[in-house]
Amino acid sequence: MVTFRRFLIRSLIYLRNTLVGTAAIAGLILLTFLFTRDLSTETYSERMLYASLIVMIIAGIVVLGARSARRSFGIPSLITKPEHAKKLLDNLGPMQAKMEERIDAGIQLWVVGLACLALSALVQALGDWLLK
Repeated sequence: MVTFRRFLIRSLIYLRNTLVGTAAIAGLILLTFLFTRDLSTETYSERMLYASLIVMIIAGIVVLGARSARRSFGIPSLITKPEHAKKLLDNLGPMQAKMEERIDAGIQLWVVGLACLALSALVQALGDWLLK
C-alpha cells in the first residue's frame, strides 16, 4: 500500500523531471536564436509549438512501443507448456514493474511536450499583451 508521503515524494520527483525537461527544451530553442538572430515572442512561440509536437509524437511512439514489448521480457504469446506458465508466474512482478516503468517514461515525456505547448501559448499571450 502506497502511503501519502511516498505518493507526495513521487509526485514531486515527477514534477521536477517535467520542469527540468521543459526547461531543457526551452533552453535549446533559445540557443537556436544564436544562429538566426531573429528573436521575437512570435518566433519563439512558434518554435516551442513545433518542439512540443515533436516531443509528444515521440512520447506516443514510446508508449505504444512499451505496451507491445512483451517479447523483450520473455513473455510467450501462447502458453503451451507448464514451464512457460511457471516462468511467467515466477517473473510476473519484476516484468510488470519494468513494463510500467517504460510506459511511465513515455507518459512523462508526453507531459513534457504538453508543458512545452503551454509555455508556447504563454509566450505568445504575454508577447501580444506586452506589445499591445
